[in-house]
Amino acid sequence: MSQVLTPLKRIQIRHLRGPAATEQRRQVGVTIGPHYDAGKSIRTLCDETGLSYGFVYNALCAAKVVRRAKGGTRKSVRTLR
Repeated sequence: MSQVLTPLKRIQIRHLRGPAATEQRRQVGVTIGPHYDAGKSIRTLCDETGLSYGFVYNALCAAKVVRRAKGGTRKSVRTLR
């Protein structure tokens, strides 16, 4: 059974520092993680959310999303950082 994903919208972030920023990144990662797991690239997620590549990457890291190997979906997977 496949999971039905809600379409992503532009995400407004607050420019925070410290633990609040870490929690904000984690929450964004939890929101976009299922879309990444479904096969969307980080670049596609950037375009859909309006966030930078670095922010999306770090948000996925904070949410402990398993990253695909470079070049697309492959058998071996790595975790972010």
